[in-house]
Amino acid sequence: MMRKIKINAYDKEECTMLDAMDLSFLMTLDPVPKSQMDNFILLQYSGRKDKNNTEIYLDSDIFKFKYMNSPTEHIDLIGVMTFNDEDLRVEIDIYPETDGYVCLSYIGNGQMYDFEIIGTMQENPELLKE
Repeated sequence: MMRKIKINAYDKEECTMLDAMDLSFLMTLDPVPKSQMDNFILLQYSGRKDKNNTEIYLDSDIFKFKYMNSPTEHIDLIGVMTFNDEDLRVEIDIYPETDGYVCLSYIGNGQMYDFEIIGTMQENPELLKE
């Protein structure tokens, strides 16, 4: 079964998140002028939800989560899901980059859990600098 592709759009002028289906100019078969798209960042749903059942969008949502670094210990991390075009897989970029935890492949093996969205890269970039 294939999952439905969902797209959101961040309006850079209004500083708001929109459902891309609300952007009427995307619903035509005509080419969209670049000038109309310059005000928006399109974001794709990752297919994953956080512990509050909120959809996680690639290259946008900032979330905290727990990573099992041994069978009995975990560390708290902050990350952003990205899509690796070369390997065709979802990865998690870790912020700030510390102790070699730069990028983790998300394979749903239970090592990463308790995801909770705490902001977006567009609205809360300061969260990535902590």
